[in-house]
Amino acid sequence: MLENMPACFPAALRYVMTRFGFTQEALAFESKVSESTIGRYRNGKVESFSEKNVVALCVAMHLPPWLSFALIEKAGFSLAATKEQLAHLMILNCMYMRSIDEVNEYLRERGTDSLSRETA
Repeated sequence: MLENMPACFPAALRYVMTRFGFTQEALAFESKVSESTIGRYRNGKVESFSEKNVVALCVAMHLPPWLSFALIEKAGFSLAATKEQLAHLMILNCMYMRSIDEVNEYLRERGTDSLSRETA
């Protein structure tokens, strides 16, 4: 799968979404990242990507850690420097099968900002 993954983040995101059967609408619902943001990411209509949003997309698609890290690298991030990034590493390694709501609760308990907007 990695050998077929496109080099740029927008194309890689489209590739992973297709491989895991996610529409933009379904991914927005599961990740709590807006559909318009996902659309801009998929089409390369942004200058930079939000680390939190990219982590939320990986968790929402329940990507295995090796695939999450590949996608995150293509978005231009390296997780290991800050308390928040270390929490993201733990989530991607150990909590990737959990829901965004469960992950956000874990982050709140640690005193770290949620990955994405709260549910209504």
